[in-house]
Amino acid sequence: MREQSDATVAEYVMSRLSPVPAAELATKDDVRLVKTDIGRVEGKVDRLVELREADLQHRAAEREADRKERAAEREADLRQRTAEREADLQLRTAEREADRKDAGRRAWKIALALPVEVVVLFAGAAAILEWLRA
Repeated sequence: MREQSDATVAEYVMSRLSPVPAAELATKDDVRLVKTDIGRVEGKVDRLVELREADLQHRAAEREADRKERAAEREADLRQRTAEREADLQLRTAEREADRKDAGRRAWKIALALPVEVVVLFAGAAAILEWLRA
């Protein structure tokens, strides 16, 4: 201390230090061991950080895969429901067409069995209905 500053400052600083037995003073070897221990701890911390990051990436990939799987399931369900509705629509359309044809056949059968006046009356009503529809 006296080499770095004047004697008064050196004595003051030294008086503020608590006396330590020489056996308790750290040596260069002690400092090296502490540095080595710190290096090992830092290595372990770095490894833990890497493991945590890998775990987070793995979980993110799993969530993304789950999201894609649910989206594909929803898409497949939508396609299936659309196909079912289309098939139902085609079936109902075919049924209506069959009913219309059947009604036309029944009307002709009835018309053949009725007197001419009634047939003319039905034909006139049918013509009026067609005219109103147009």
